[in-house]
Amino acid sequence: MQVQLENRVMSSLMLYVDHFVSEKGAAYARHGSAFHQIEENYEDYEVWAAPFKQMVCDDSVTYAIMLSGVYVNGSSSESSPSDGPSSADIAFINPYQGQVFFHADRNITSVSGDYEVKDFNVYLTNENEEELLFETQFDIRPKVTQTPTGLASEKQTFPAIYIKNNGGTNEPFAFGGMDTTSINARMIVLADSAFSLDAVCGILKDRAKDNMPVILEGAMPFNAAGGIRESSYLDPPNVSYFNYKNLVRDHTEMNFFIENAYVTKISPNRQFYKNINKDVFSAFIDFDLETQRYPRA
Repeated sequence: MQVQLENRVMSSLMLYVDHFVSEKGAAYARHGSAFHQIEENYEDYEVWAAPFKQMVCDDSVTYAIMLSGVYVNGSSSESSPSDGPSSADIAFINPYQGQVFFHADRNITSVSGDYEVKDFNVYLTNENEEELLFETQFDIRPKVTQTPTGLASEKQTFPAIYIKNNGGTNEPFAFGGMDTTSINARMIVLADSAFSLDAVCGILKDRAKDNMPVILEGAMPFNAAGGIRESSYLDPPNVSYFNYKNLVRDHTEMNFFIENAYVTKISPNRQFYKNINKDVFSAFIDFDLETQRYPRA
């Protein structure tokens, strides 16, 4: 199956939400830690993971410092372009998983580094709201008193924003086959405090009447393993972070207009939500996205 418009819209919305929450809310914190080897089976790679996810990887976020390298066995090791890095270099970094990929058989005994951890992780999901709110066991970011460990790929931590496609319509707009394509995108926000929940809801509510850029097919900055691809979004190119503003400036296919942004707070005292975890502060944010296009062209 080839990538379709709906796929590009949701991927673009994830980067859009991630950028504005991090930028407008300064929603990140500086951390330094050891990385720990994880036992997942990646052919030809040795993977070391931080005890946190996700890392800021958008160089256009003001004042955020990108992870461009780590200390391996006490010595600095920088990331290299993906077209044939040497055995002494990092193969690539997966910032959304907090993982550093090395070529196998490196004889690595220790890895450490400094990075920015997001206040809110951002995920695409197809899960029902009820499953996210009531059935999923989330792990808050590890505390310093816990035994340090790398987080496995399937482990999801909160605070988090889950983005899902709630469907949409095509309605006639003009003669010649032009339609208004509407998509309803829902964000399920899970926060660890009422303050953080209000802040994120305010940032995203203020995006109403903005244009959300849809990134061209093939221009997304991630490879199949979630690592950053070498690209022209930075000068010089880098494979551990990208620049969102450069990306949408040079690689926008179209814009979806955010017609409305609705915020619905979820109170654990309400009848239908009485079983919700009282340590999780949650809300729904619904974006009505619209654009005019020729869907049958």
